[in-house]
Amino acid sequence: MTTTTTTTTNPFTPSQAMFIWGEVGRAQYVGRPHVWEDVFGQNEFTPASYFARSEPGGEMPQLLIALSVRGTFTATVTLQRSTDGGTTWQDVETYTAPVEKSIANPDQSFMWRLGVKTGDFTSGQAICILSQ
Repeated sequence: MTTTTTTTTNPFTPSQAMFIWGEVGRAQYVGRPHVWEDVFGQNEFTPASYFARSEPGGEMPQLLIALSVRGTFTATVTLQRSTDGGTTWQDVETYTAPVEKSIANPDQSFMWRLGVKTGDFTSGQAICILSQ
């Protein structure tokens, strides 16, 4: 099995990677395979990421994104997606307690992030994780 990785600059956080192309076996992955943020206040989100994979022949199968919200907190954690590269964000779901679930990614051109919006945090720590 051969694994290769290439990294480019992220326009959201210049010191972090935006895309990681990795080939494991025959599948190729685009995006960050795992993003997280320890949220201690309002307006804190995971780094925005694409979650995509292509199979040999260019097929782009629908992916499931693993979502995890952990910790002890009084807050509303919001899953958001962007269809325009991160310019605007739409709320998809909200969580007020720890949760582990899978989210269908119907279009691999969507960007995703998870966190707490302004006005939605009271106390504690929410550990927000998205992965493919």
